[in-house]
Amino acid sequence: MADSQIRTEDTNVPSDVFVHAFEQVPVPLAILDQQGRWRVANACMRDILGMRIQAGDDWLLCLENPDEMAAAQKSALEGEPQTQIPVQWTASEQALEALASLRRLDGKEPGLLLSLQVLPGSLTPGIQDTVTGLIGHALFMDRLNLAMARQRRNRSELSLMMVSVDNLVPIGAQQGPSTADAIVQEVADRIQSCVRRSDSLARLGGDSFALLFEEVGNSLEAIALAGKIFDALRQDVVLDEGAFSLDISIGTVMARGEQETWQLMQKVDQALYQAQKNGGNTYEMVV
Repeated sequence: MADSQIRTEDTNVPSDVFVHAFEQVPVPLAILDQQGRWRVANACMRDILGMRIQAGDDWLLCLENPDEMAAAQKSALEGEPQTQIPVQWTASEQALEALASLRRLDGKEPGLLLSLQVLPGSLTPGIQDTVTGLIGHALFMDRLNLAMARQRRNRSELSLMMVSVDNLVPIGAQQGPSTADAIVQEVADRIQSCVRRSDSLARLGGDSFALLFEEVGNSLEAIALAGKIFDALRQDVVLDEGAFSLDISIGTVMARGEQETWQLMQKVDQALYQAQKNGGNTYEMVV
Protein backbone atom coordinates (compact mmCIF):
# COMPACT_ATOMS: atom_id res chain seq x y z
CA MET A 1 0.00 0.00 0.00
CA ALA A 2 2.89 2.34 0.66
CA ASP A 3 3.69 2.22 -3.06
CA SER A 4 0.16 3.13 -4.18
CA GLN A 5 -0.23 6.38 -6.08
CA ILE A 6 -2.74 9.05 -5.08
CA ARG A 7 -5.07 9.71 -8.00
CA THR A 8 -5.25 13.46 -7.75
CA GLU A 9 -7.26 13.78 -10.95
CA ASP A 10 -10.22 12.48 -8.92
CA THR A 11 -10.09 15.49 -6.62
CA ASN A 12 -10.90 19.13 -7.13
CA VAL A 13 -7.75 20.55 -5.52
CA PRO A 14 -4.27 21.26 -6.95
CA SER A 15 -2.32 18.00 -7.08
CA ASP A 16 0.80 19.15 -5.22
CA VAL A 17 -1.22 20.64 -2.35
CA PHE A 18 -3.45 17.58 -2.12
CA VAL A 19 -0.65 15.02 -2.18
CA HIS A 20 1.34 16.86 0.49
CA ALA A 21 -1.61 17.44 2.81
CA PHE A 22 -2.95 13.92 2.35
CA GLU A 23 0.32 12.10 2.98
CA GLN A 24 1.86 14.31 5.68
CA VAL A 25 -1.03 15.31 7.94
CA PRO A 26 -0.94 13.17 11.12
CA VAL A 27 -4.62 12.23 10.88
CA PRO A 28 -5.61 8.79 9.53
CA LEU A 29 -7.02 9.38 6.03
CA ALA A 30 -7.86 7.10 3.12
CA ILE A 31 -9.50 7.38 -0.28
CA LEU A 32 -12.11 4.73 -1.11
CA ASP A 33 -13.83 4.02 -4.41
CA GLN A 34 -17.62 4.03 -4.84
CA GLN A 35 -17.80 0.40 -3.73
CA GLY A 36 -15.96 1.19 -0.50
CA ARG A 37 -12.69 -0.47 -1.50
CA TRP A 38 -9.30 0.91 -0.45
CA ARG A 39 -7.62 3.07 -3.08
CA VAL A 40 -4.84 4.66 -1.06
CA ALA A 41 -4.17 5.50 2.60
CA ASN A 42 -1.87 8.14 4.03
CA ALA A 43 1.13 7.40 6.24
CA CYS A 44 -0.83 7.84 9.46
CA MET A 45 -3.54 5.36 8.39
CA ARG A 46 -0.92 2.87 7.22
CA ASP A 47 0.90 3.09 10.55
CA ILE A 48 -2.34 2.39 12.43
CA LEU A 49 -3.75 -0.44 10.33
CA GLY A 50 -0.53 -1.80 8.84
CA MET A 51 -0.91 -4.87 6.66
CA ARG A 52 -4.69 -4.81 7.02
CA ILE A 53 -4.70 -2.15 4.29
CA GLN A 54 -4.60 -3.76 0.87
CA ALA A 55 -5.60 -1.76 -2.22
CA GLY A 56 -8.79 -3.20 -3.69
CA ASP A 57 -10.03 -4.79 -0.45
CA ASP A 58 -13.39 -3.80 1.01
CA TRP A 59 -12.63 -1.72 4.10
CA LEU A 60 -15.89 -2.85 5.74
CA LEU A 61 -14.57 -6.42 5.95
CA CYS A 62 -12.21 -5.32 8.73
CA LEU A 63 -14.99 -3.93 10.89
CA GLU A 64 -16.70 -5.72 13.75
CA ASN A 65 -20.14 -4.26 12.90
CA PRO A 66 -20.12 -3.06 9.27
CA ASP A 67 -23.87 -2.52 8.75
CA GLU A 68 -24.08 1.01 10.17
CA MET A 69 -20.98 2.10 8.26
CA ALA A 70 -22.35 0.58 5.03
CA ALA A 71 -25.42 2.79 5.40
CA ALA A 72 -23.22 5.81 6.18
CA GLN A 73 -21.09 5.01 3.13
CA LYS A 74 -24.20 5.02 0.91
CA SER A 75 -25.39 8.31 2.43
CA ALA A 76 -22.01 9.95 1.88
CA LEU A 77 -21.98 8.92 -1.79
CA GLU A 78 -25.40 10.52 -2.15
CA GLY A 79 -23.98 13.76 -0.80
CA GLU A 80 -25.76 13.74 2.56
CA PRO A 81 -24.16 15.32 5.67
CA GLN A 82 -21.94 12.81 7.45
CA THR A 83 -21.68 12.32 11.18
CA GLN A 84 -19.01 10.36 13.04
CA ILE A 85 -19.77 6.65 13.39
CA PRO A 86 -18.08 4.43 16.02
CA VAL A 87 -16.04 1.67 14.43
CA GLN A 88 -13.84 -1.13 15.71
CA TRP A 89 -11.29 -3.11 13.71
CA THR A 90 -10.86 -6.67 14.97
CA ALA A 91 -8.50 -8.10 12.35
CA SER A 92 -5.52 -8.14 14.70
CA GLU A 93 -4.60 -9.06 18.24
CA GLN A 94 -5.20 -5.48 19.34
CA ALA A 95 -8.56 -4.01 18.38
CA LEU A 96 -8.67 -0.42 17.22
CA GLU A 97 -11.60 1.76 18.33
CA ALA A 98 -12.23 4.99 16.47
CA LEU A 99 -14.81 7.41 15.14
CA ALA A 100 -15.03 7.28 11.36
CA SER A 101 -16.45 9.87 9.00
CA LEU A 102 -16.91 9.71 5.25
CA ARG A 103 -17.13 12.54 2.74
CA ARG A 104 -17.87 12.34 -0.98
CA LEU A 105 -14.99 13.18 -3.32
CA ASP A 106 -16.28 14.40 -6.66
CA GLY A 107 -14.28 14.20 -9.86
CA LYS A 108 -13.96 12.02 -12.92
CA GLU A 109 -14.59 8.99 -10.73
CA PRO A 110 -16.45 9.88 -7.50
CA GLY A 111 -15.19 8.25 -4.33
CA LEU A 112 -15.03 8.73 -0.59
CA LEU A 113 -12.59 10.32 1.83
CA LEU A 114 -12.38 8.31 5.05
CA SER A 115 -11.02 9.94 8.19
CA LEU A 116 -10.57 8.40 11.63
CA GLN A 117 -10.42 9.85 15.10
CA VAL A 118 -8.71 7.23 17.24
CA LEU A 119 -10.37 7.02 20.65
CA PRO A 120 -8.21 7.59 23.77
CA GLY A 121 -6.97 4.32 25.21
CA SER A 122 -7.33 2.44 21.94
CA LEU A 123 -4.38 0.10 21.48
CA THR A 124 -2.69 0.83 18.17
CA PRO A 125 0.84 0.67 16.75
CA GLY A 126 0.77 4.48 16.92
CA ILE A 127 1.36 4.47 20.65
CA GLN A 128 5.17 4.24 20.43
CA ASP A 129 7.69 4.50 17.61
CA THR A 130 9.89 1.39 17.57
CA VAL A 131 12.99 3.17 16.22
CA THR A 132 13.22 6.16 18.56
CA GLY A 133 11.08 5.14 21.53
CA LEU A 134 9.11 8.37 21.09
CA ILE A 135 5.34 8.39 21.29
CA GLY A 136 3.56 7.76 18.00
CA HIS A 137 0.84 9.66 16.20
CA ALA A 138 -2.12 8.10 18.07
CA LEU A 139 -0.85 9.03 21.54
CA PHE A 140 0.34 12.42 20.26
CA MET A 141 -3.14 13.24 18.95
CA ASP A 142 -4.62 12.27 22.32
CA ARG A 143 -2.20 14.64 24.07
CA LEU A 144 -2.90 17.39 21.55
CA ASN A 145 -6.65 17.10 22.03
CA LEU A 146 -6.25 17.35 25.82
CA ALA A 147 -3.82 20.27 25.49
CA MET A 148 -6.23 22.10 23.20
CA ALA A 149 -9.00 21.64 25.75
CA ARG A 150 -6.76 23.09 28.49
CA GLN A 151 -5.75 25.95 26.21
CA ARG A 152 -9.37 26.90 25.54
CA ARG A 153 -10.33 26.56 29.19
CA ASN A 154 -7.38 28.58 30.52
CA ARG A 155 -7.27 31.03 27.60
CA SER A 156 -3.56 30.28 27.30
CA GLU A 157 -1.35 29.71 24.27
CA LEU A 158 0.42 26.66 22.93
CA SER A 159 2.63 26.01 19.96
CA LEU A 160 2.53 23.07 17.58
CA MET A 161 5.53 22.25 15.40
CA MET A 162 6.23 19.78 12.61
CA VAL A 163 9.77 18.84 11.59
CA SER A 164 10.66 17.08 8.34
CA VAL A 165 14.00 15.54 7.33
CA ASP A 166 13.46 16.17 3.64
CA ASN A 167 16.38 14.11 2.33
CA LEU A 168 15.93 11.06 4.58
CA VAL A 169 14.36 8.98 1.79
CA PRO A 170 17.26 9.38 -0.69
CA ILE A 171 19.79 8.76 2.09
CA GLY A 172 17.95 5.58 3.07
CA ALA A 173 17.73 4.46 -0.56
CA GLN A 174 21.48 4.91 -1.02
CA GLN A 175 22.81 3.82 2.37
CA GLY A 176 20.17 1.36 3.54
CA PRO A 177 17.47 1.32 6.24
CA SER A 178 19.89 0.88 9.15
CA THR A 179 21.59 4.17 8.31
CA ALA A 180 18.23 5.90 7.94
CA ASP A 181 17.17 4.56 11.35
CA ALA A 182 20.42 5.80 12.93
CA ILE A 183 19.78 9.26 11.50
CA VAL A 184 16.18 9.23 12.74
CA GLN A 185 17.42 8.33 16.24
CA GLU A 186 19.97 11.15 16.16
CA VAL A 187 17.32 13.62 15.01
CA ALA A 188 15.07 12.55 17.88
CA ASP A 189 17.90 12.93 20.41
CA ARG A 190 18.80 16.40 19.13
CA ILE A 191 15.21 17.65 19.25
CA GLN A 192 14.78 16.27 22.76
CA SER A 193 17.91 18.13 23.87
CA CYS A 194 16.25 21.40 22.82
CA VAL A 195 12.92 21.02 24.62
CA ARG A 196 11.55 20.70 28.13
CA ARG A 197 10.62 17.41 29.78
CA SER A 198 7.00 18.60 29.82
CA ASP A 199 6.87 19.00 26.02
CA SER A 200 5.47 16.18 23.87
CA LEU A 201 7.68 15.00 21.02
CA ALA A 202 6.40 12.35 18.62
CA ARG A 203 7.58 10.62 15.50
CA LEU A 204 4.69 10.66 13.06
CA GLY A 205 6.33 8.10 10.79
CA GLY A 206 8.89 8.26 8.00
CA ASP A 207 10.76 11.55 8.06
CA SER A 208 8.28 13.56 10.16
CA PHE A 209 8.25 14.61 13.82
CA ALA A 210 5.75 16.69 15.80
CA LEU A 211 6.26 18.77 18.92
CA LEU A 212 3.62 20.10 21.30
CA PHE A 213 4.89 23.06 23.31
CA GLU A 214 2.45 24.13 26.08
CA GLU A 215 2.49 27.28 28.19
CA VAL A 216 4.43 29.19 25.58
CA GLY A 217 4.62 32.90 26.29
CA ASN A 218 4.22 34.26 22.76
CA SER A 219 5.00 33.64 19.11
CA LEU A 220 8.55 34.98 19.53
CA GLU A 221 9.29 32.24 22.06
CA ALA A 222 7.86 29.63 19.68
CA ILE A 223 9.89 30.84 16.71
CA ALA A 224 13.03 30.97 18.88
CA LEU A 225 12.49 27.30 19.74
CA ALA A 226 12.07 26.48 16.05
CA GLY A 227 15.36 28.24 15.33
CA LYS A 228 17.12 26.37 18.13
CA ILE A 229 15.90 23.01 16.82
CA PHE A 230 16.77 23.96 13.24
CA ASP A 231 20.33 24.89 14.20
CA ALA A 232 20.77 21.63 16.10
CA LEU A 233 19.54 19.50 13.20
CA ARG A 234 21.59 21.28 10.54
CA GLN A 235 24.83 20.03 12.08
CA ASP A 236 26.15 16.98 10.22
CA VAL A 237 25.24 13.54 11.53
CA VAL A 238 28.46 11.53 11.81
CA LEU A 239 28.10 7.75 11.57
CA ASP A 240 30.43 4.90 10.69
CA GLU A 241 29.16 5.19 7.11
CA GLY A 242 30.23 8.83 6.92
CA ALA A 243 28.97 12.34 7.64
CA PHE A 244 25.47 13.27 6.48
CA SER A 245 24.08 16.76 6.02
CA LEU A 246 20.35 16.90 6.63
CA ASP A 247 17.81 19.03 4.78
CA ILE A 248 15.44 20.28 7.47
CA SER A 249 12.07 22.01 7.10
CA ILE A 250 10.05 23.17 10.12
CA GLY A 251 6.52 24.54 10.32
CA THR A 252 5.12 26.02 13.51
CA VAL A 253 1.83 27.60 14.58
CA MET A 254 0.29 29.15 17.66
CA ALA A 255 -3.05 27.97 19.06
CA ARG A 256 -5.23 30.83 20.20
CA GLY A 257 -8.91 31.31 20.90
CA GLU A 258 -11.44 28.64 20.00
CA GLN A 259 -9.55 26.73 17.31
CA GLU A 260 -10.35 23.07 16.82
CA THR A 261 -7.59 20.47 16.74
CA TRP A 262 -8.09 19.74 13.05
CA GLN A 263 -7.78 23.45 12.24
CA LEU A 264 -4.47 23.65 14.09
CA MET A 265 -3.18 20.53 12.33
CA GLN A 266 -4.15 22.04 8.99
CA LYS A 267 -2.30 25.26 9.80
CA VAL A 268 0.91 23.55 10.91
CA ASP A 269 0.88 21.41 7.77
CA GLN A 270 0.53 24.59 5.71
CA ALA A 271 3.51 26.09 7.55
CA LEU A 272 5.65 23.02 6.86
CA TYR A 273 4.57 22.94 3.23
CA GLN A 274 5.47 26.62 2.88
CA ALA A 275 8.95 25.96 4.29
CA GLN A 276 9.48 23.13 1.81
CA LYS A 277 8.03 25.15 -1.05
CA ASN A 278 10.53 27.92 -0.26
CA GLY A 279 13.36 25.50 -0.95
CA GLY A 280 13.64 23.76 2.41
CA ASN A 281 16.33 24.24 5.04
CA THR A 282 14.23 26.89 6.73
CA TYR A 283 11.38 27.28 9.20
CA GLU A 284 8.08 29.05 8.81
CA MET A 285 5.37 30.20 11.20
CA VAL A 286 1.70 30.58 10.36
CA VAL A 287 -0.08 32.94 12.74
